[in-house]
Amino acid sequence: MAVTYEKRDVDVVKLGRIGFVVTSVVAIAFVIAWWLLGALIQHQAKSSGRPHPLAETVGRTEPPPPLLQPNPRSDLLALRAREQATLETYGWIDKDKGVVRIPIERVLAKRGLLARPAPEGSER
Repeated sequence: MAVTYEKRDVDVVKLGRIGFVVTSVVAIAFVIAWWLLGALIQHQAKSSGRPHPLAETVGRTEPPPPLLQPNPRSDLLALRAREQATLETYGWIDKDKGVVRIPIERVLAKRGLLARPAPEGSER
């Protein structure tokens, strides 16, 4: 059996032309897409008068509120302490109108609604 081979080689000129056409089509498509993007950006800039409400959040370093609490227990205890201090102290609510805050125990005692003290050993 005789060993044979293909006597025709690849047509380099034809392959070069195909490569040139493909490269040209890709380059032309890229230029058209680039021009179209620029035109669309200009059109949007002209048509939109005011920016989107969320546009100001772009580039923020921290998320918008509400933020997560790193230590919610201590925050809750601090809130309860402030509320308790508000309930147990005198203070101005509106000084111009003469509105004051008085301790809640005084109000309850005046109305006869003072609660009994908590039993020993129990917590609030």
